[in-house]
Amino acid sequence: MKSQSVKQQLRSGARLNGCWIEAFSPITAEVMAMSGYDTAMIDLEHGPGSFTEAVVMMQALSAHQC
Repeated sequence: MKSQSVKQQLRSGARLNGCWIEAFSPITAEVMAMSGYDTAMIDLEHGPGSFTEAVVMMQALSAHQC
């Protein structure tokens, strides 16, 4: 069974644990995902990261359902 999206969970009143990632590393993203967070925010405004790096980080996060 597919789990609910973050949007669906928030609408239903669920409490989610999230993290804010400013380091542009897929390894960092994977460690955060494995730490039990429900969602993650990749901060492209306050660092030297690019959209390409963000995509790689999102792939690492999604591998762990984050």
